[in-house]
Amino acid sequence: MQQSIEEQGLTVERYQQIMNAVQADNELMQKVQESMQPQQ
Repeated sequence: MQQSIEEQGLTVERYQQIMNAVQADNELMQKVQESMQPQQ
């Protein structure tokens, strides 16, 4: 997983910060989920 994170230009620490923010904020969670859906 670390390699996948780093291939995207993130550090593991930054990834964890992002995930913590997403888990703490329902509105942010919704935006992330919407951005991950395939475009039709």
